Amino acid sequence: MDPRFDHTIFYWIGATRGVDAPMTSSLAVQWDVLEHHLQHHARMIHRFRDAGRDAVIRMWSSQINENGERLSQFERDALIERYCELFGIWPE
Repeated sequence: MDPRFDHTIFYWIGATRGVDAPMTSSLAVQWDVLEHHLQHHARMIHRFRDAGRDAVIRMWSSQINENGERLSQFERDALIERYCELFGIWPE
């Protein structure tokens, strides 16, 4: 499976409920995409699971991780997840 795949999984579900909408992917491919998405999300949640409030604020403010390196895009996304978990809002 291509990890760069667009994460639009059930794109044809809508007003037509799939009646006239083209279905270009098999159900197995759709489940594979969903599995990949959920695994990626689980890795994000795991990345900063032990980071406390002060550490999260410090890393977000500086855009530097706990090792003194700039946040990767993955780390930035994971830190947003952790920030939301701790504070209930998106970071500013």
